[in-house]
Amino acid sequence: PLSAVQVRLLSTSASPVIVTTSDSNGEYGFAAIAAGSYSLEFSKAGFTTQTLPVTVLASGQVTVDATLV
Repeated sequence: PLSAVQVRLLSTSASPVIVTTSDSNGEYGFAAIAAGSYSLEFSKAGFTTQTLPVTVLASGQVTVDATLV
């Protein structure tokens, strides 16, 4: 797991909605996100930024894993 990765939740207009950082286990989370389509952008100095699409359903939890190289 990679810690201190900046994780940005972006709306479809690419505006940041929420920004967080992964913990020492490489885990991150966002609370109370409205249902809809977003992108998750993962970045850390020395690694290539990765952007992945994600759809949040009204039912709640979504898991998105990324691999930075």
